[in-house]
Amino acid sequence: MQNRPRSNRFFSLAAFGITITYLVISVIWIMVSGEVAVLMANTSDLSLDKIELVKGLGFVLATSILLYVLIQHSLNRHYQNEYKTSA
Repeated sequence: MQNRPRSNRFFSLAAFGITITYLVISVIWIMVSGEVAVLMANTSDLSLDKIELVKGLGFVLATSILLYVLIQHSLNRHYQNEYKTSA
């Protein structure tokens, strides 16, 4: 029962870290990829609509992978800590 508060604190900090990481990456992605999309539309035969679609799908894919990696990393750290305290 004593491990419960420490576990809650761990998950709260992990959730905060994942959220901040997602926020920073998302803002950078939106700012940079918007500029790249405009440059690509001006210098290629691709329409801005198609570039924006690919950009959006890339964002979803990249952030899905990022969230998976960050959550998996946090869970692995939690399980390692639990194993150390129970051993």
